[in-house]
Amino acid sequence: MDRFNRLECLGIQPQQQPGAASCLPRALRVLLCTVVLSGWHSVATASPLPVAVAPTTTWRLQPTLDDKKEAENISGIACSPLPVQACVLVSDEQKSGRYVRLAKLGENSLMPGRSLALFADGPGKEADTEAAAYASGKFYVIGSHGVAKNDPIYQPNRYWLFRFPVNAVNPDQVERTNALETILASLPELKAAACGRTSSSPCRSLQDGGINVEGLAIRDEDAWIGLRAPLVAGESVVIQVPTNRLFTGAPGQVSLHKLALGEGRGIRDIARVNDGFLVLTGKSTPEADNESLPATVVFWRGDEQPTIPIATLTNTASIKKPEALLVLAEDKQNWRVLILGEGKGSIDPQEYRLPKPTNPINGWRTQSESKGELPSRIRAIPGIPGSAMARPGTEE
Repeated sequence: MDRFNRLECLGIQPQQQPGAASCLPRALRVLLCTVVLSGWHSVATASPLPVAVAPTTTWRLQPTLDDKKEAENISGIACSPLPVQACVLVSDEQKSGRYVRLAKLGENSLMPGRSLALFADGPGKEADTEAAAYASGKFYVIGSHGVAKNDPIYQPNRYWLFRFPVNAVNPDQVERTNALETILASLPELKAAACGRTSSSPCRSLQDGGINVEGLAIRDEDAWIGLRAPLVAGESVVIQVPTNRLFTGAPGQVSLHKLALGEGRGIRDIARVNDGFLVLTGKSTPEADNESLPATVVFWRGDEQPTIPIATLTNTASIKKPEALLVLAEDKQNWRVLILGEGKGSIDPQEYRLPKPTNPINGWRTQSESKGELPSRIRAIPGIPGSAMARPGTEE
């Protein structure tokens, strides 16, 4: 088509110079416009495909952890920003299962330090900590909010969300709340999968479709809680709830987001980045010993827009099941992330450079463009009665 007909396709009426050749016949112009604009639409709405990304650097845990179960099962990590950087490591398998590990980042090394007890009363049932986050000078750590795979009995220690200063030295500085337990059990989409102190039916383990929390991020004073299971109509779930509601019982809206991550995939971690979140995905149900489903990372704006596949992680080395994602840095082209998880023997963290999408037409609207009524994929839950909150240094 010439310039005039191309402009007419866009609804622009160009001024034709006197004596210029006439445009194409109207019927032909309509046909060509349909083909051209259909092609443009398909390009604009096509979802980018994830690329296979290999690690750029292998890190080391130095010194190694004495507790082998802890060392082989890192389930979450969070760090405060520079210049005074501190980190927290959490594990869903420990000898006592009631502490977190403080750490520092070195030159291609993760340096575990002292432990911090989450409860003041010493040894007891494990907290099954699955994820960690940082915001405003404090670390947040969350339990699985589900039952053990081989012992589907309600255990209250698994249903806590913890918060403490980055320089905390004793359990008296740890705040705890179990308000999320009541919220999860009150959601129609999750009620059948939830297990709590008031459950009237037997609890369901992960392999039977029970709830399992594995992701946590804090943004705009809200907790964004990612579920590995269950899937709701084949989609993964993120619960968004104000931290003030969780820790003080203050009023606040609860929202349920559904993410299409791929068949059988759930959330293994979620991390805040500029303009949204990176979501680490893996198999929603328990993996068999010899089963392997490659981990993927997707970008999500935190609204109704679909996720954007970013990468399939390859060559995870000693990490058999990636479960933790830490954002090291971000620029206009890439995210630098550190991946940890579950394995055997020495677990070597792997650093990846994840490319940002090159076609931002889908999924990169500004926050102001995304405001308005909640779409069908996000459901706001009106006031749900609160549940017990624990003061620092106390346990129910």
